[in-house]
Amino acid sequence: MISNDMRTLSTLLLAGLLAALSGCSEPVPPASDGAFYLAFVNSGVDCRIAGHNTQVGKASATELTDVKKDGVAGAAIWCLVEGGGTFNVEGYIDHEGRYINFALNGFSAAATVDNKHKGSLAYASPNTGGNYSSGACDFWITGDEEVAPGRVWMEFACPEIRNASDNSTCAISFGTIAVMNCEQ
Repeated sequence: MISNDMRTLSTLLLAGLLAALSGCSEPVPPASDGAFYLAFVNSGVDCRIAGHNTQVGKASATELTDVKKDGVAGAAIWCLVEGGGTFNVEGYIDHEGRYINFALNGFSAAATVDNKHKGSLAYASPNTGGNYSSGACDFWITGDEEVAPGRVWMEFACPEIRNASDNSTCAISFGTIAVMNCEQ
C-alpha cells in the first residue's frame, strides 16, 4: 500500500512537472488566412487559354467577406509580411486546384494606383493547365486595403504572365490578394 505521504509527494511532483512544462511552451500562433480573386484574360495571339475569373474565398477591392484558413477544408496558406513603413511580402494560397504565389520587396502604403509597385506572381488553376508566372506584376493599395506587420490586402495586375512550358503569354487584368496572421 502507498502511504498518504507518498501520495502527497507524488501529487506534488506531478503538479510541479506539469507547471514547469506549461511554462516552457510558447503560444501557438494562429493559422494564416487568405483569399484572392483574379481576372485572367486572353491578351492576344500568344495566349492559348480562354479568359476566366478565379477566386478562393471572397476578396475584392472594396470587400473582404470570406477568407480560407490554412489547414481547413484542404486550404494551404502561408505568408510573410515583415517590416515597418516598407515591407517584404510573400506568400501563397492554394485551394481546390487554384493557386497563387506572390513576392514583393519594399512594398508600402505609398503604392497606389498611380504609383504601382513591381513584384512577382505565379498562378495556376484547372483552367490554365499549367503554371503562369511573371516578375513584372503591378501591386497597389486603395480604400480600406492595407499593409502592416503580419497582414496585407492589395490589388494587382500582370500585363504579361507566361507559361514557359508551352510559350503561352496571357495577362491578369485585375486581381486582389488578402492574407492575415502572417509571419512577421
